[in-house]
Amino acid sequence: MAFIFCKECGNQISDKAERCPYCGMVMYNIQPPPTYDMMTSDEAKEEKLKKRRLIGLVVFILGFIFSVIIGNVDMGGGELQMVLHGIVEFVSTVFLIISIVSEVKLDKLKREKYK
Repeated sequence: MAFIFCKECGNQISDKAERCPYCGMVMYNIQPPPTYDMMTSDEAKEEKLKKRRLIGLVVFILGFIFSVIIGNVDMGGGELQMVLHGIVEFVSTVFLIISIVSEVKLDKLKREKYK
């Protein structure tokens, strides 16, 4: 049990008290926003998968844009341009797959949660 101070009279009281025993001031239990320590394992997994999905989509879109730019800019050396284009497409595809896998896992987690 922790102690807090009454905002009305300043006396030290239990954090579980509904009223201050000294002045009668009603104490409101304000719940802090949930942190990863307070979340259930399913909630933590869901948050992690949502972040992974978002990162995957953002990197894929940026890679697609960069791929289009590389394809349209004449760099003088055709071989270097092709290699860069291939690398960007590969990385973009990998992140798209990561995003899709995260979406599938998230969907599976939600279906299990609401059974």
